[in-house]
Amino acid sequence: MDVLFLKILRIPAIAVIVIIFIIITAFIELHALQISLPRTGELIYSRHIRGNESFFITNVHSVELCKVTEYFRFDNNCNIILYEATAPYSSFGLPYAAFGDEKFILEKDIFRVINMSRLIPEIVIFAEKQYENTICFKDDFFKLYGPSGYRLVRIYVEKMHLWKYVFMRLLYIHKFKNYYI
Repeated sequence: MDVLFLKILRIPAIAVIVIIFIIITAFIELHALQISLPRTGELIYSRHIRGNESFFITNVHSVELCKVTEYFRFDNNCNIILYEATAPYSSFGLPYAAFGDEKFILEKDIFRVINMSRLIPEIVIFAEKQYENTICFKDDFFKLYGPSGYRLVRIYVEKMHLWKYVFMRLLYIHKFKNYYI
């Protein structure tokens, strides 16, 4: 009889714990960098971010077949800011003009555009395996082209409550791991 009573109590106790968790985390907001497939809306990557973190996206230029890298950071409001771009030549893969304090410089056979501060609301890329489209963080990287070798991806920041982020990660964690190569 005591065992049955404990089993009956266990179900409501778990429900109470989940409800308390949702209530507490409903008041905590965070920003997440999301990567989704625009055609289906499927979320394929998510990462909690903070202001002043940085990342870069690298790819092989489709015509010249050499590496191009764009460097981004998150400002204090977690907006995506393009702050630098590099390529072996100035004729491709870089912005066509410098604005404000931006400068074009040649440094050790790499052409760079520096002092950029361009607000980027979202990044949409048609990623292909042959062009090695990859997003890289200090402690992580993600190949944007996926298992099929090509796809359209959308990279953006979403502000959300902690409970949504935790449940989203729990639902998609197996999917995120499958895309690491």
